[in-house]
Amino acid sequence: MEEEMQQLRELMLQLKADNERLRQEQAALLEGSGGVSSPAPVSNAPSAGASAVVTERLVVIPRDRKCPMFNGKTGIGIAEWIEELQACVRARRLSVADQALFIFDHLEGEAKEEIKFRSSGERGDPARVLAILKELYGCTESYVTLQQAFFSQHQLEAGKLKPTELPSHSSVGESIGSQKGAAAVDLIATCPNIDVSIGEVIVSCLVDTGSMVSTMTESFFQKQFAPWGFDRLRSCHWLQLRAANGLAIPYIGYLELDVELCGKVMPRCGILVVKDAPGAVSSVPGVLGMNVPVLPTALWGIWSISF
Repeated sequence: MEEEMQQLRELMLQLKADNERLRQEQAALLEGSGGVSSPAPVSNAPSAGASAVVTERLVVIPRDRKCPMFNGKTGIGIAEWIEELQACVRARRLSVADQALFIFDHLEGEAKEEIKFRSSGERGDPARVLAILKELYGCTESYVTLQQAFFSQHQLEAGKLKPTELPSHSSVGESIGSQKGAAAVDLIATCPNIDVSIGEVIVSCLVDTGSMVSTMTESFFQKQFAPWGFDRLRSCHWLQLRAANGLAIPYIGYLELDVELCGKVMPRCGILVVKDAPGAVSSVPGVLGMNVPVLPTALWGIWSISF
């Protein structure tokens, strides 16, 4: 660009010099003829010497600024992308319908899929589309922050509940040591664990009838499913996973795997891959939730054996 500007400056200086020379020639002709003859027309065309030096060039200055693409995973963030998008829309002075089309044309990947399967009313409203994208990709807290907030919600070391510390009181208010064991049995029970074949891999799972989903830890996923797991791992930002205390549970995606339990095979069950707790190693990497249809039958078998 600087080189082209310099060439334009040189061309302007050359044209000024040619114009001054022509004026001097015209003045000399007028003086020689006594000022009677009419002045010769002045040509604005450059001389032959100037035409040999000057070359015609075409400079194109783009009017519209380019809007970047947004895919929700890599590249520009949602806040910066919306700012660039709104600047491009203002420069083009688009209508509401054209704004919605312009936004959709600059989406790709899973971000485009999220908007593609929305209703026509939502797709045609640019403000609603941007609100959806902000809700899906505009989380200001990182996965690590959310994970630490979730796993920090537990009893302190001094406040842990142990079976040997449970007092039972008689009618006169005295602690009776012989009743401590009975109170512990009545209040605390072991969690039901079961070995399940998930994707032909044996996974030790905690049976959780209060969970709507089944999960496995990220470390177990990387250890057992690394050769092919990342190719089949899918993202689902529309699903917000929360614990019983209301805190969000961070996860990296989900798999659709065959689950074998109680001699029955359930094809393509959804298994979420959740992030590990910081500094904690879980002895049970899986949680078996109620999205596995045969789980109630398995629980009945476990409880009948126990009793």
